[in-house]
Amino acid sequence: PRPRLPYASDPTRPHSFYGLAWWLPCCATYRTEGLAARPVTIIPVKKKRWRRTRASPAIEGLRNSATYFRKARGRKAAYPVHAQPFMDGIQALMPTFGAFGSAIHAAAAKDVEGNVQKLRRNGAPLVPLHTLIRDEVALNNATHPDSTAQAFVWLKRILNFMSHFFDTLDRRPDLELNGCLTRAYEAHLGPYHNVVFRQLAVVLMQVIPDRAAMLELFGVSTFAELRPHLAAWTHETYPLIAKIDAFYVSNRLQP
Repeated sequence: PRPRLPYASDPTRPHSFYGLAWWLPCCATYRTEGLAARPVTIIPVKKKRWRRTRASPAIEGLRNSATYFRKARGRKAAYPVHAQPFMDGIQALMPTFGAFGSAIHAAAAKDVEGNVQKLRRNGAPLVPLHTLIRDEVALNNATHPDSTAQAFVWLKRILNFMSHFFDTLDRRPDLELNGCLTRAYEAHLGPYHNVVFRQLAVVLMQVIPDRAAMLELFGVSTFAELRPHLAAWTHETYPLIAKIDAFYVSNRLQP
């Protein structure tokens, strides 16, 4: 037979069979003399909340504008550009224009707001943009300065200008802001302006701040911190520009 342990049947010892097997009905004689209960400390667990860091108004303008442009172009290529998110995305860029100086901000506010008001005056967003433009094409009114077709295409050219400008800032770190703006202007806006307006634009581009002042207005210390925001905005803008160009070409209009 197995040797019996001397403490196995002693209910007064804490480590006896009866002390450990408290669930047996015959263990009602278990004694707790000499046992010290350890205090239980409950540590509250703090719920981690993820909050997006608050950025400068210029960066928030890029974020909001990109969100609106993604909604404006729709999910499929066959869908037309939605007027309301497109106009909201254009107007959301106004704080971003302020990062390039008061002169650029004033010129952009006048041009952008003026074309948005033309769209509203012609019926957008109650009437779809593609319907308004096709009606103007049928009436031979698409080339009028106050037409929806001209206002829409000028807003598209401003987006193309901004995208080119942001790409040049990234690819040419040796150029200051006026050099980057000049290249973008000559590619997308200059060919459609008259001589007087071109001379005025050249003067405005010479009074903008340098790169260091621009980074300060954007609320970042280096261009590496600003690059993801510019790339995210152009990533949402280029498909919208391509969709507008395809619509104008299909209707035999100059994009």
